[in-house]
Amino acid sequence: MIGGGNGRVRQDGSFTLSNVAPGSYTLMATVPPFGTDGLPETASMPLTVGNEDVSGLHLATGRGATLSGQIVAAEGSSGRLATEGLTVMAQPLRFQPMMGSRPGRVNPDGSFKMVGANGRVVIRPMQLPSTWMLKSVTLNGTDISDTPIDIRPESDVNDIQILVTDRVPEISGNVTTAKGEPTRDYTVVVFPEEAAKWAYPSRHVRSGRADQDGRFKIRGLPGDEQYLAVAVDYLEEGEGGDPQFLEQMRDRATSFKLGDGEVKTLDLKLVVR
Repeated sequence: MIGGGNGRVRQDGSFTLSNVAPGSYTLMATVPPFGTDGLPETASMPLTVGNEDVSGLHLATGRGATLSGQIVAAEGSSGRLATEGLTVMAQPLRFQPMMGSRPGRVNPDGSFKMVGANGRVVIRPMQLPSTWMLKSVTLNGTDISDTPIDIRPESDVNDIQILVTDRVPEISGNVTTAKGEPTRDYTVVVFPEEAAKWAYPSRHVRSGRADQDGRFKIRGLPGDEQYLAVAVDYLEEGEGGDPQFLEQMRDRATSFKLGDGEVKTLDLKLVVR
């Protein structure tokens, strides 16, 4: 159980987890791999624990789904997409073990197939060259780029199309203190004005630090979007993607529009926390 403990399942299928603190968890079950493909059966469910014992839980394991589709270069891309080494994965909405899901290797013709997917996920290409980025993901013609899909065990999900582009937007600039002095002790966080796009795993939230010349550079944010940028003197680990932190910074950030493939320069004032 993510954030809790673990327990062995008895021969009759029953299980017990002891000393679980109150909180929100994901309860997971895994049956060891069997068969020629070596895939386990898995199941998961959200679980909220209070001060009372929880009983009567039921998990039904399954082999996971098969997802397939095509990855292609978007119209307007100037380069040729090399598919060697590329993979596609079904990314969970919160951190958790892969639970039997395997990334799908992209074939020379751009086709891919992944097996063992389960639960609520977004589809993401992996190992893209730095000069390429995700533009969109569609399923049967419907845009699911930032919309999770529910994957049922042992189902087939076909006709996934992943568009990637080499028109990669870039933001760069400098940061100065309240006295107008340049500084290199900062972290820049860029996030969309639309709060609905802040949630993990968001491709619209990025952060960057100063290079040796004191400049920051952030690449790969989706274009045609209204963004906010803020430079802070310190940032806790993982805080840059925390919706609570982003809400606190909203009124202190600089607003700007980022076009598709645009290279933009920003001059930011340091926010001392």
